[in-house]
Amino acid sequence: IDVSADDAESFPDVKAGSWYEPAVKWAVKNGITSGIGGSFVPDRVCNRAQMVTFLHNLDEYLASIR
Repeated sequence: IDVSADDAESFPDVKAGSWYEPAVKWAVKNGITSGIGGSFVPDRVCNRAQMVTFLHNLDEYLASIR
């Protein structure tokens, strides 16, 4: 899996240069997340439904590259 996503868009609340910025960009680029109302909300705890959505989208992504 290519985790570089320099050309991907990020969210306005994901600080440039933050340790998680590349992962968020990769997740957006590959359809894993679309955020909440245009934001990523990195300081918010994920609820169960959000985590299931992340995992489902990741599974779909992995199936598409096999």
